[in-house]
Amino acid sequence: MADKTISLVGRKQADEKRQQREKKIDRLIQSKLTFKKPFPPFTLPEYEVERLLKASYEEKETFYRAEGRRMKLILLTIAILWAGFTLYRQFVPAPVRPEPPKPTFEAAGVIQDIQLQSTTFSTDTTVKTTTGIFQVHGGVSATTGDTAQIKREGEGSFLKSALCIESKIKPQCYPIL
Repeated sequence: MADKTISLVGRKQADEKRQQREKKIDRLIQSKLTFKKPFPPFTLPEYEVERLLKASYEEKETFYRAEGRRMKLILLTIAILWAGFTLYRQFVPAPVRPEPPKPTFEAAGVIQDIQLQSTTFSTDTTVKTTTGIFQVHGGVSATTGDTAQIKREGEGSFLKSALCIESKIKPQCYPIL
């Protein structure tokens, strides 16, 4: 009698577990229902969902296991691709960019006169030195007698020129217009 009681209790627990698993599988099947556009790896057409919901427990269990294998395969594929791209970026060096040319400096003489031209949209300054007249962008902080140099950076059409003033007030470079 005791053996039958234990086996009946065990059978009842097994049936409850089976029912819970079947509910879990049914929820998975219902989540696969297509609403708008089907996305094949993750959705099923409505007729297939209806068929699986009415199918036997064994068929549902087979679907559940196949779905688990499919998801594992998708995740494994994503992981392999991610690892491949990571390793590729680590072992294949980036293209070597040439080092930009170092700026060159030319003497521009000593400052003789500074004139500020201020407009609504910009401020420009004309700096007269012993070697020539330079028009630069921005207000220049310098006095007469300060030394100036022309700084050139880049090559060809990317050449940038600036007037660098060694001032006691504020040493700075100003782009030449």
